[in-house]
Amino acid sequence: MSNKSAQLQIAIQHENAHFLQIQKMGLLNFYSKILSEYFKYGFHKSYVTPGTLENWAEMYAADRLGLIY
Repeated sequence: MSNKSAQLQIAIQHENAHFLQIQKMGLLNFYSKILSEYFKYGFHKSYVTPGTLENWAEMYAADRLGLIY
């Protein structure tokens, strides 16, 4: 698998995780929580801070693709 193909697969699974989060939480609650996490932790740190929606999406993508996160 090429690097671009791998990055695309990771991005697809990451966004799929957000779709699942929206289904569970509802659209308004999802965006309210994710925006509050961006303000609290910063955009980039929200991806590596355990318990955030972005971190969960990163772990979900890695798990779905058999990657170590």
